[in-house]
Amino acid sequence: MTNSWQEATVVSVNDQTPDFRSIILKPKKFYDFKSGNFVELALRPAQGKLPRTYKCYSVVSTPQEIGGIEVGVKLYKDGALSPKLFKFKKNNKLLMRGPLGAYFVWELSKRDTVLIAGGSGICPMISILRQYNPGLAKMYLLFSTKQGSVYYEDELNRLCSEKNINYVLIQTGKNGRVNKKIIHGRFGNLIGTDTDFFVAGPTGFVQDVSLWLRELGVEEGSLKTDDFET
Repeated sequence: MTNSWQEATVVSVNDQTPDFRSIILKPKKFYDFKSGNFVELALRPAQGKLPRTYKCYSVVSTPQEIGGIEVGVKLYKDGALSPKLFKFKKNNKLLMRGPLGAYFVWELSKRDTVLIAGGSGICPMISILRQYNPGLAKMYLLFSTKQGSVYYEDELNRLCSEKNINYVLIQTGKNGRVNKKIIHGRFGNLIGTDTDFFVAGPTGFVQDVSLWLRELGVEEGSLKTDDFET
């Protein structure tokens, strides 16, 4: 990992929905990373200046993918950076720092894993799902998002089918919101077993879900969270 800024070139962009796109970036120098890491992105400032505005984006790609580093970008109309990133095209350049963030790292093991994602919190989960080996342990995914905003929808359906992942999709506005009763009903039997819980998404979502998990008996050592401001 590195704290130094370096130039990165846009290899490709894929607009998945009107408010979400994936971007593959090729930095001048690649650094080792793990599923759950993030990078910081910034526009290139005037020569000799440091970036004044930057944002964190979870890495979607896996350490085995050598074509570039993929990130998912959700558009916030009043955002400091996302509106500009939605104008980026192939071969445009920006600044990247990282990968960073050891607190949300997932690695292959014989422990079962529960992934609970809200909105664009699905991004680090995609990296985990791509790496997951169904021969080692079981994987569970609960994805809560707005109707019409199922990011990585085709890949999620394919990965969960191919790897026999227990996948539940909850679309707010259609299925209601995630609550403690749903969490208990889906994962209550896993609490107290050799299972790790990963929760990612907007701050309010992560705070609620992690509180419910703790109240249901999930120990701190088995719970990892990654929240972000919208």
